[in-house]
Amino acid sequence: MAWFRSHRERVRERWHLRTARWLVRRRPELVAGLSPESQAFYQRFRDLSTNRSNQLRMRHDRVMRPLELQGLLLAWLASGEPSQPLTSWLCETCTDAPGLLVAPAPYGEAVAVRDLGAVRMHWYRHGPVAPGPARNLVVAFGSNANAVAMTAPCFLQLLGPFATDVVLVLRERPHQQSFFGRDGASSAMARLLEALPTLVPLAVYDQVVTIGYSGGGFAAAVAAVALGADRGVSLGGWPPQGAVTLDRAWMQGLRSALPPPRAAWPDLRLCCSAGCASDIRGTALARATVARWDLPLGSLQTRAYRGCRDHNLLVELQRRGYALAPVVADLLFPDEQTQHRRRLLARRARWRPLTPDGEAGCVASF
Repeated sequence: MAWFRSHRERVRERWHLRTARWLVRRRPELVAGLSPESQAFYQRFRDLSTNRSNQLRMRHDRVMRPLELQGLLLAWLASGEPSQPLTSWLCETCTDAPGLLVAPAPYGEAVAVRDLGAVRMHWYRHGPVAPGPARNLVVAFGSNANAVAMTAPCFLQLLGPFATDVVLVLRERPHQQSFFGRDGASSAMARLLEALPTLVPLAVYDQVVTIGYSGGGFAAAVAAVALGADRGVSLGGWPPQGAVTLDRAWMQGLRSALPPPRAAWPDLRLCCSAGCASDIRGTALARATVARWDLPLGSLQTRAYRGCRDHNLLVELQRRGYALAPVVADLLFPDEQTQHRRRLLARRARWRPLTPDGEAGCVASF
């Protein structure tokens, strides 16, 4: 089985590499106007060993923008030179963000970055900074690998069709630090939630939603309730396993220390793969913890996606043939205008889109 997976990965890499090089030959205008920064960035990879290239990639792929990654990959493809680190990066990009090489999402440099020591927040505007806010704001909490199911440029590309501003919340040492501090203490989360409204004017957005994957999943649920967001989504998230009980009194104390929330209670979605036993267990623990906060009936929903086994739910759905844009629209944006856009985006899927009521036989609530 391990040999089969390795062979399938090699075939997938060769397919994406051949397709991308064919695209560059057919669309020479893509590489005609590459910026000097893109060429210089590629030269940094070109002159490094594989090990050093991978280290450079790890420093950049969590905060890069779609346009930056597009320029790097196109400069490399135009050179015709081999590079295993860039081949792997190209393969992931073409899988997780199929349209990035042709039409990267219009995210500029981070409008603001707030460094809280253990946690950093990067605020990205959709398109150029102009008078008037964007319609939606997504606050995304990174996992223990500082990713929201995929690298930052691919995640931003995924949210591009929804004209959404994004705040990426990343940890300095994600494998050693929890969003909740040691033993479940809330000090780290409290500092983060106090600083967020001073960085981003939450009140000017029509919708504010939070999302987190794995180690950031439960943090997204806590942030949604504490800030009064419209919706919070956890993807395979576990509650902190510490000495402090995150009960109703703890949540009330957290909310009282913050500015008045936008709404009384958000809609929470705790999602996981039905075939991943650890995710099922973690989601059940998260549901039991959230139930202590006395949310109104109907504001909490758990979803187990049938047929999925990978902890990284979004990437598995993408690689199985689903278009992720309608899935994310269904998870994050409940308004009618976005639902109409979701139906249009669903036409690009090779498979029928997933629906919350299990119409396609792939979603179950528990």
